[in-house]
Amino acid sequence: MSARTVYFTGDEAVEVKRESVPEVTPETVLVETTYSGISAGTEGLVYRGDVPTPLQSTGPVKPLADDFTYPVAYGYATVGRVVAVGEAIDDDWLDERVFAYAPHSSHVRVSPTELVRVPESVPSERAPLFANVETAVTLALDANPAIGERVAIFGQGVVGVLVTGLLAGSFIHSHGQ
Repeated sequence: MSARTVYFTGDEAVEVKRESVPEVTPETVLVETTYSGISAGTEGLVYRGDVPTPLQSTGPVKPLADDFTYPVAYGYATVGRVVAVGEAIDDDWLDERVFAYAPHSSHVRVSPTELVRVPESVPSERAPLFANVETAVTLALDANPAIGERVAIFGQGVVGVLVTGLLAGSFIHSHGQ
């Protein structure tokens, strides 16, 4: 069996490449991807070759290096099932439905510390939005609005809608634009 991985190969060029399925190491698991979300923001920058170097990351998404060059496998919204575990990993991980900040690939090898178990109440096709929710929560916390304060949220893409929803459910008066 081979893995299929999306590679950004040049400005406005993408290929799906076949490669060996990664083998688990003692402290990793293998996730077989069922859904993967593509970001129009960061991945749009990578696709167009407009990557600011280094592409910084303050969260769980791995930053791109100072010397960004193509080809690169990139992505950070993978959902799938754990199909193999390393010898140091508890077998309870097997068949777990998980989210990973990992590139678009049919199979990814990751540490369980980098996984989020997907609750049964969350459909797999929606779970790739965890990355956007994490961004929205971080933005809302960083903005640090006071109770009763009015805020304006410019941009109602996925993240803007999520921030609006978060603040609308609080004691903050939010106005999406």
